Amino acid sequence: MRGETSTVEFLLLQGAKIDATDHDGWQPLHYAAWDHQEDGSTVKFLLEHGANANAPTYPGETPLLAAAQGINGGTDANVLEFIAHGAKVNVQEPLTLETPLKIAITEHGFPAISGLLCAGADPNIPDKNGQLPIEQADAANPEEVAALLAFGARPAGQWTGPSDDPVVIAALPWLGSQPRNDKRYAIKTYCSSKAST
Repeated sequence: MRGETSTVEFLLLQGAKIDATDHDGWQPLHYAAWDHQEDGSTVKFLLEHGANANAPTYPGETPLLAAAQGINGGTDANVLEFIAHGAKVNVQEPLTLETPLKIAITEHGFPAISGLLCAGADPNIPDKNGQLPIEQADAANPEEVAALLAFGARPAGQWTGPSDDPVVIAALPWLGSQPRNDKRYAIKTYCSSKAST
């Protein structure tokens, strides 16, 4: 939405501080990250004009965490902008210890999921309750599960093979449809291509 970006640009030209904080430590970048802007242009504008991609709020939440939470009903564009600008992808939400990857899986944002994985997100960081991202993945979204497995996700508990986990079982047809014998390579290539679109 160009209008929102124009407003931010105008405010900065009038002397507004790009790193001003409210009582919770949220900066304009945190609010832009939370916004459901389809093209991510406000986040991109702020980052290109010196906003800190890793600026923590007073509790310690970064803009990337806010962007991942903002996928719900919105878009993956803000998450992808943070990845492109070097945001730390394995940061954890201070209370729940969820990572941006775990949150993106909850929100079913596959472009964000694949982008985070390709940028080095660790699929084996548990949240406060010990739950791993793959445990949050949905069998109805086999691409998510396949991407997590391709980037080294370890299913929780005693896992002796794909027949043990219904979520992994749902990903197997997708894995089997890949044209190369090296499924890991095929999935990484697929994730990389999805992250760049």
